[in-house]
Amino acid sequence: MRSNVILLAVVAVLAEGVVSRNEMRQDKLNDIAAIIRKFHGFGLGVAQNTFPEPESGNEIHKASPSANGFSWSSCSAAGDPSNLTSLSLTPDPLKIPGNITVSFSGELGVDLSTPIKLELMLKKKVFFWVEIPCIDNVGSCTYDDVCALLKSFKCPPVFVKHGIPCRCPVKAGKYSLPSSDIFIDPAGIPSFLEDGDYRAQAKLLKGDQEITCVNIQISIS
Repeated sequence: MRSNVILLAVVAVLAEGVVSRNEMRQDKLNDIAAIIRKFHGFGLGVAQNTFPEPESGNEIHKASPSANGFSWSSCSAAGDPSNLTSLSLTPDPLKIPGNITVSFSGELGVDLSTPIKLELMLKKKVFFWVEIPCIDNVGSCTYDDVCALLKSFKCPPVFVKHGIPCRCPVKAGKYSLPSSDIFIDPAGIPSFLEDGDYRAQAKLLKGDQEITCVNIQISIS
């Protein structure tokens, strides 16, 4: 269930960025791209993982032996009320535009209701990992209430079919999505997010209580 809420939240954030791209000043998009490009001039550095190491018992799950392929791991504290048991994304690397195949399962130990905060850290590899700054709600941003974002997010039909909630409140329980195809449309996605190797850390909080935290690494081509 952790994957359900976090994936929905991250997708809703990206969808919000797509919808509002026409309203985003082009110079701000250029600012982000320039920050990323400038690191190409610093030589061949060694990529380092700056995410916290998984806590004892939180295994890193890799889909392939590739250094930059899809993987995920938990960064949750011991008392977080969630349990992600599986998460899969294919193909690897992801192809945009095109279908991605996603599956997940897990359990949520508490009901979730507005407001739910999302703290998102997004990095792109340019010889080493560079954090993408938050500009106009795109990048490494804090969203005070992802429930509000989900109100304008169109729930994928496969989520509806399998009883995966796309709106708050979300009831505690066990949730799973079997392997399902979802089409990704690149229209409106900023060019600096369209290809490359990315790491994201997403943390959900209800007030001062951390609900869950997960690290995801993907490659896009």
